[in-house]
Amino acid sequence: MSVPCDWIEALRWAQDREAKKTEVFLKNFQAWKLKNDGVPPIRPDYRQASHEGQLDGNPESVQREIRRVLAGGKPRQSEKWIARAFFNHYRQPSERVEIRGEVLEVLDYETPLQAPKSKSNGGIGRVDLVARGPGQRPALVELKTRRAEKVLKAIIELGVYGQILSTQEAKNVFCASFKCDAAKPYDLIVLGSEGFFNRRAPSLREAARELGICLGASVRFVEIRGLAAKDVQAATWLDRRALSLDPKPRFKPGLRLELRSLPA
Repeated sequence: MSVPCDWIEALRWAQDREAKKTEVFLKNFQAWKLKNDGVPPIRPDYRQASHEGQLDGNPESVQREIRRVLAGGKPRQSEKWIARAFFNHYRQPSERVEIRGEVLEVLDYETPLQAPKSKSNGGIGRVDLVARGPGQRPALVELKTRRAEKVLKAIIELGVYGQILSTQEAKNVFCASFKCDAAKPYDLIVLGSEGFFNRRAPSLREAARELGICLGASVRFVEIRGLAAKDVQAATWLDRRALSLDPKPRFKPGLRLELRSLPA
């Protein structure tokens, strides 16, 4: 069984239903090297100035969502809503919302790694959350809320992102974009909703450790405790540039969350 040699093939493996293939990939990660022509060009700045915590979408879908929210509809239990709620919480902290446990300051969401207007690297995904840990340590976070998804898939996605940003030049630009310490190794974090990590294969943590060693990073699992669908609400936000109202997800006042790191 061959090991992927570029990030496109690796991400296809991540979506494969055969867990054995994915485990083979992880255990042979040292043999996998990104092709030079497969590494996206370095962006001049990784922070997205257009990100204001709003729910993106075409005008029609956004307006439908606004009408649904204003009519009292419940927000969707989706990764997009939760990611933006975390971003909005750290951008405008509320004394009525408390997040205990793991210290992660969320700085951006859905962060692209390919260069602007790059056509050759359009197949790569975006980092769900960029965060800053203690000591200005940079963190890449994959957020998972659907139990049907695989933790192994999230690990491979983080491995691909970590590999793309592993050159010193890319890391310097990335850390400068988010005011992190480029001398500190990356934290690669799978952030899962409560119960997401239940009944996972014992080899999972071993594979994550091997991947971390290969990348010179820390691969960790963090569980969100105390979050339910009703705890993510949306206020309407006026985008003065586009002259439109966008739903802006936020955590319900009085919410108490805990981000708990699972044993290595």
